[in-house]
Amino acid sequence: MMNGVNQLTFFVLPMLGKHPNEYPRFRNFFLKDEEHPKYDNYLHVYTRVGGGNRGCNFGEEELMKHPNFVTTFDDSYDNTYGTYVFSVPSEWKADFDKIVSGKILEISDDYKNQIYKVFPKLEEKLKGMFEKKVNEPVLSKSFKIDSSGNASFIGDLTATTGQNARDTP
Repeated sequence: MMNGVNQLTFFVLPMLGKHPNEYPRFRNFFLKDEEHPKYDNYLHVYTRVGGGNRGCNFGEEELMKHPNFVTTFDDSYDNTYGTYVFSVPSEWKADFDKIVSGKILEISDDYKNQIYKVFPKLEEKLKGMFEKKVNEPVLSKSFKIDSSGNASFIGDLTATTGQNARDTP
């Protein structure tokens, strides 16, 4: 990925149990898509497997077998990109709610372990992030811990469609 990924990739995508490299032609991860508000607060895996790239043995069929798979749709700007939408697994719903409400330091130890399992090379860095003190920046500019000890998102969690969606860091 040339421009990086949305920081949510590291905190929410592990709910599906896979590293980004395990998704066919993974490009990014979002919780919303402005053209599909019906799926706000679902897990949106943005790939280069849409339109004419479907059915070319990239492995998208496996995505659709996931128990939380809901739907897929092509990017309206460039239909060679596709989004695969998943519901939040029930076992991680409480952690999901904490993350999106800015209380990332309150996620369960079980979910922290899930994150470490999906991103083993980042385990020490992530453990350090979970132990940050008040008002220290967390993972670049995407989170900030306030005086209550809650981590807050800085920026928008919404995917824009087309060119902007692919360029969103």
